[in-house]
Amino acid sequence: MLNRILSVGLLACVACGAFAQQPLRESAPDEPLESQLARRPTVGAMGIRETVAQIMRRQSTALPTTPKWMFGPTIKKGGSEMWFDSVPSPMDGASGWPNSNPVFEVPEPRITLGDSWIGPTVNDAGYVPPDTHGAVGLTQVAVSVNGRLRFYNKTGTQQFDVTGNTFFATVRGATNAVDPRVIYDPITNRWFVCSINTGNSNRVLLAVSSGGTITNTSSFTFFQFQQDAVGTPGIDAGKFFDYPCMGVDNNAIYIGGNMFSGGTPSAFVIRKSSVLGAGPIVVKDFRNIGSFSTPFGVTNTDPAATEGYFMGVPSSNTVGFRRISDPGGNPTMGPLVSVTVPTTAAPVGFAAQGSSLPLDPIDRRIYTAQIRLNRISGTRSLWASHNCRVNNAGVGSGTGDRLGGRWYEISNMTGTPTLRQAGTLFSSAATARHFNMSSIAMSGQGHATIGSSTYGADLFASAAGSFRLRTDALGTIETPSVLQSSSSTYNIGTNSTGTAYRWGDYSQTVVDPADDMTFWTFQEYVSATDVWAVRAMEIRPPGPASITSLSPNSIAQGATTNIIVSGTSVAGGEFFDPGAGFVGRLQASLSGTGVTVNSVTFSTPTNFIMNVTANGGAPIGLRNLVVTNPDGQTATGTNVLNVTSGAPVPTLTSIGTTQKVTLSPGFNLVVTGTNFQSNSVVRWNGVARTTTFNSATQLTAAIPATDMTAPAIVPITVFTPAPGGGTSGSLFFNVVRTTLNKSVNLFNHVSPLNRPVTVEVRNVGSTTPLQTFTPTLGGGNFSLQLDIAPGTYDVAVRGSTWLRKVNSSVNFNGNTTITAPTTTHENGDCNGDNIVDIADYVLLSGAFSATPSDPNWSVTADLNGDLIVDIADYTILAGSFSLAGNP
Repeated sequence: MLNRILSVGLLACVACGAFAQQPLRESAPDEPLESQLARRPTVGAMGIRETVAQIMRRQSTALPTTPKWMFGPTIKKGGSEMWFDSVPSPMDGASGWPNSNPVFEVPEPRITLGDSWIGPTVNDAGYVPPDTHGAVGLTQVAVSVNGRLRFYNKTGTQQFDVTGNTFFATVRGATNAVDPRVIYDPITNRWFVCSINTGNSNRVLLAVSSGGTITNTSSFTFFQFQQDAVGTPGIDAGKFFDYPCMGVDNNAIYIGGNMFSGGTPSAFVIRKSSVLGAGPIVVKDFRNIGSFSTPFGVTNTDPAATEGYFMGVPSSNTVGFRRISDPGGNPTMGPLVSVTVPTTAAPVGFAAQGSSLPLDPIDRRIYTAQIRLNRISGTRSLWASHNCRVNNAGVGSGTGDRLGGRWYEISNMTGTPTLRQAGTLFSSAATARHFNMSSIAMSGQGHATIGSSTYGADLFASAAGSFRLRTDALGTIETPSVLQSSSSTYNIGTNSTGTAYRWGDYSQTVVDPADDMTFWTFQEYVSATDVWAVRAMEIRPPGPASITSLSPNSIAQGATTNIIVSGTSVAGGEFFDPGAGFVGRLQASLSGTGVTVNSVTFSTPTNFIMNVTANGGAPIGLRNLVVTNPDGQTATGTNVLNVTSGAPVPTLTSIGTTQKVTLSPGFNLVVTGTNFQSNSVVRWNGVARTTTFNSATQLTAAIPATDMTAPAIVPITVFTPAPGGGTSGSLFFNVVRTTLNKSVNLFNHVSPLNRPVTVEVRNVGSTTPLQTFTPTLGGGNFSLQLDIAPGTYDVAVRGSTWLRKVNSSVNFNGNTTITAPTTTHENGDCNGDNIVDIADYVLLSGAFSATPSDPNWSVTADLNGDLIVDIADYTILAGSFSLAGNP
């Protein structure tokens, strides 16, 4: 086989990697925004629609695949190290990220391999390297490599197989279609496949499916544009656009890449709406992207996204972004936004077991960049990865003896991008293990998977993966696992300098859009001697949480109730539900007949609510509960729900509040007990109140203010309706009047302790009484019971001949007893006008020397109460003369 491939391969060096390497020139300054706006997008050609059946008929008549070597020089496929330092930077960790030297802190592998199958091989595709890529839709898995595009169902049955040239035949011209990438877009339920053709002034090729499932009757619409015919004529004229890095979001398709020869990176933004139908395709170009190696279009599944991004690696201790504003209209590109990361080092090639030359790692370009939503935290972040030379501690080093996969999580992409965490896929073993072409993705659970090729002096080129839980320490991943081993040597496909075997040049890891929790990774390995192959591998997260309790844990025949299911996370197991719009959802079922789970509502990773109905004939007894996560993994609780002949009679053990004053506002009354059901209600004096079921031992009832307008001793009960059920015993709630206590000092009277006084309760600052009372002092004190809403009031007191005094802002705070401060009152107000003046003197004078039997007697002139108006009363009046009471 090797001789056969070599015999034709050297004659077929026509793929993009065969172009002579030219150092990238210094880039021009960023194009001003005004100029970008003035340069409108280019309207290209209409699309060409073909059904899958038409494509396959053409495939059936195509010539056999001719193997092709995609040679590349020392710096391959447009990558450049011109901005990279050769030694670690002193800025390592300067971003403030919590772990500047990422290491493993999760020693035990948790990665679980699901379905896995071999995809295209060099014998199918005929190219070296494969440009490994793949994507996953709702029902199918796509694998794209140089020379081949295949669709499978999710267990590996092949459903569509076509060469790259046949697939893009209508738009590729007379040269080969190479460097393919494929992305499934859940926003539009479409597949997007991009490629380029070979030769100078080459084309960018794009295919868009008619739907999410590829069958004979579905179709693709094919578009193309010549790279140097977009935008201002003459820029990059006659050059070759290489290594297309595609991303898709709500508004656009983003394709960045390198320009040869003598050019700097360029990027294209394709208006998404222009390619969802017949076209024409609408493209905006961005040229001479300074200080930015191999711009990678960022994929974002946020349906509300308003801006797009290209990502690159501008230096040894930063990653960078270029924002695209108005991507679905007239796009503009913003300046470089840099994020400091732990130091990286330019990767170098290392050999696999049995290989006489190293496997090529290209450079530090980005291999994957995806913005994903963590549905547990509600936050979106970007996940990306690239190659890095490291030492045995996983730290980037220009003298490191191994190859690692550096990965990042970057948050706040719409504001100031911030490095949340970074880590490295590497091995610390004495015999170096290498990880080449890594890609990473985060699921809706917040977990992450990284896939890669792996090899070493004691390991043939294999496929590996690693996993991290959302709850793991930042920057850590588990010890990597070999997901697909190899037992074969690889010694084909040297680059143009003969210093390494071509490998990669892509890698892809994605999350299944059907459940937002299953991972798929597509990695190159060696399946037989000198045969590269691509493996499609399903990675499953830990299963559901371990079921620990149900509340309530019983249901009566004929009843419908909400049951809270609680669990414990064991080895990372959690309940999960991605929400509406997904095929896979959290589900629950109960064993036996007659009991139906009507709905499941996700609450937390260890808690959900299921609404259950037991029909009238449901067999009595214990049931098992099976919880199924969206990915199909299950957890079982044995004998966790009891079906009874009727609901048990509730018992009431306590009420959280036992007393309120009259006219209090409404409140929530928490009651505790046992045997509460979801349809149990709290009754206030026999009348049901709106009740919330908290658990089988706790209910909350809404008590309105109208229940507290008058004093009462109120029986509280809990009632559960039939079947079964009944009414609990009573506990009592007291509605009581507010008691106002106050002490009063009445000066100058022989018996001041038993005198009547007038008491007014007023709004603060008002002289108009809300309530008026006339208690008699007992021992200088009085005590009143009144119905008054909690609040702040003034309390005014006066006696018949004593001036009024007011206690301002007395706080009636809902307590049953309120004490107002003591007041001291001056005597001498004979006429009751709240002031001691000449009128009082005149009245007293008119009654002078009188006793109660005299016709001129006046009780208010007898100020001291000794039953005679005499000089003593004059003395009291004189002492208070000109004083006035409070209003």
